[in-house]
Amino acid sequence: MAAFCGLISRQMSASRLTKKNSQIILMERITLRLPKQQLELIDKLVVAGEFPSKSEAIRAAVRDLVDTHYEKILNRKERSAVLI
Repeated sequence: MAAFCGLISRQMSASRLTKKNSQIILMERITLRLPKQQLELIDKLVVAGEFPSKSEAIRAAVRDLVDTHYEKILNRKERSAVLI
């Protein structure tokens, strides 16, 4: 997914609990600005049935982003440990 533009604010008062796979997850609302083209593509993914909602599509993109970068950090730490 293309880079996210302009993370604006985290609204703590908008937190809510969601139950997913027998786990209770605290969900927080953020405000984010995206280019119109990206939103239109996300809408098309939802209409095509790839995701149940825009929110879920964006959550999947964020999970992929975090997983990728977390893996890079772990790999760097492992390489550093081998070199020491």
